Amino acid sequence: MTTRIATVPATPLLIPEVAAGAAAEFHDVRGAALQRVRWAAGSDNRVIILAADPGVRSVVELPASSSLDLSALGLPTSSDAATRDSSGTRPVVSAMVGTWLAAAVEVEIASIWAVPADPAQALAHPTPDLGQGDVGVVLIADGSATRTPKAPGSFVEGALEFDDRLIDAVSAVDVDYFLDPARVDDVERFGVQGLGAWAVAARFARTQTGEWSGEVDLAADPLGVQYLVAGWRQGP
Repeated sequence: MTTRIATVPATPLLIPEVAAGAAAEFHDVRGAALQRVRWAAGSDNRVIILAADPGVRSVVELPASSSLDLSALGLPTSSDAATRDSSGTRPVVSAMVGTWLAAAVEVEIASIWAVPADPAQALAHPTPDLGQGDVGVVLIADGSATRTPKAPGSFVEGALEFDDRLIDAVSAVDVDYFLDPARVDDVERFGVQGLGAWAVAARFARTQTGEWSGEVDLAADPLGVQYLVAGWRQGP
């Protein structure tokens, strides 16, 4: 069972070919994310991806695919990942990001799960099987999208304070914060897509014996979205 849970951003701008002229701006975020994915993989070199996806209403496993379809991002098809919903028609961008990161550090993906942004919807279903052996978990999740007037959700009063509290909760592995029903209101107010994935991880952590510790490697908002790279570890 996993003892390592990594958080990395959901933005496709982590992929240099997508970022294009902004690639340098995301250099540090990309590098930190790659290191955390490699860390999460452990001795078995495998990860389970929990991809924040506002397009789903329950936790669903994405079907296996023979190729990583990046055409929705303007890139050619690559290899070995699942990136579309069960209909095969809607690309799950966060899954594309996760599979690209895993491929970049030569990490095997055991499974990919799309997780609702709404934590109440995410927690209404059983926690995905997080595997046997030394498999790790990678959360593809972001904080608010309303930090500045140029952010995707424009500026919303209270977003900066929300993100400060979120970062503290990630660092402290504060499962009570992520499982608090009040988080449902934060999703719509601040445009947060990662709270469902964090809630699933927090519920899993609560069921395990032993203490968890957290560490935030990087917190940045180059586009008015709160990006985090962090890790939770059980045990010493």
